[in-house]
Amino acid sequence: MNSSVHKKIYKTVLDVLSSDTLSHNELVEEAVKRIYSGIECNGQIGEFTEIRGLIGSVISEMRSDGVVLYYNDLYSLGAGKLMPMRMERCEKEIVSLLSSKPMSKPELRTSLRKIFKTDTTPSNSDDRILYDYMGQILRRLMSIGAIEISNGLYSLKKEANAKIDDIAAMLELKSGFIARLHSKGGEFFEHYIMTLLKKNEESYGKAVTECRVMGGAADGGIDGMMKTVDHLGFRETVLVQAKNRTDATSETVVRAFLGAVYASGGTKGIFATTSDFHPAAKILLSGIDNCVGVNSEDIFKMACRNLYGIRKKSGKLVIDSKIL
Repeated sequence: MNSSVHKKIYKTVLDVLSSDTLSHNELVEEAVKRIYSGIECNGQIGEFTEIRGLIGSVISEMRSDGVVLYYNDLYSLGAGKLMPMRMERCEKEIVSLLSSKPMSKPELRTSLRKIFKTDTTPSNSDDRILYDYMGQILRRLMSIGAIEISNGLYSLKKEANAKIDDIAAMLELKSGFIARLHSKGGEFFEHYIMTLLKKNEESYGKAVTECRVMGGAADGGIDGMMKTVDHLGFRETVLVQAKNRTDATSETVVRAFLGAVYASGGTKGIFATTSDFHPAAKILLSGIDNCVGVNSEDIFKMACRNLYGIRKKSGKLVIDSKIL
């Protein structure tokens, strides 16, 4: 990209977000309007589709650098890089905090901000992400009966508190497993998840007649394909998108995947991510019969069930270093 074009796009994006928060499409379209009012193209930009692509590339760069933030499908101005955090570690820290004493939601928020050091950043965007994680984790721990709330205080149930060492060990294993998987990169994850899904289907009695990573720039948003046959002879073509990422997957991304599944003739779709899905994306997935989302929690459970990436050692589950 021509350096002058890059600078123009960069400044335009900053100007646009200085007064508003916008979705990806809104941000790109507003930037196009402003850029075409006076940019010196010099043969670098022809059609509108090309400039949209250039703007998208610069936005991605600015997002990676923490200059712009992306949360709940909206872009806003950032202030340096966000503090790194993962839901697995957040869950581990919440259980650890509640094992020491009952805590209110504000107390948990304050403690987690200190643990993850989001209290040291000038932006509150990483706080919002942390609070979103905390809410999801508290709801899940409530649903499985691990914690309870009384008079506004969350606490571990007595039976859960008695097994705190076992719970802490499992959370440590899950956190380490997801972190190791994430560190391997996107290409590794595509191959890993396809093999894990194959083993999972076979464990339920289905025959997998084909399973492969699609790959390539022209994969149409489909990273893997698996063909299965059940005991009655029903055949399915399962299409998979695999995202090795730390940020939550948006509804927009899930919709794009659904379109790719339908366009490619798939009968089912699986969107697998090493992170999680935004609430709007979860609502979308819950209303669709032939497509599911698989998050880090689901991947860990499948890995434990099928002993792929996880193995047993002296009766305990550990990370299989030969695979990860």
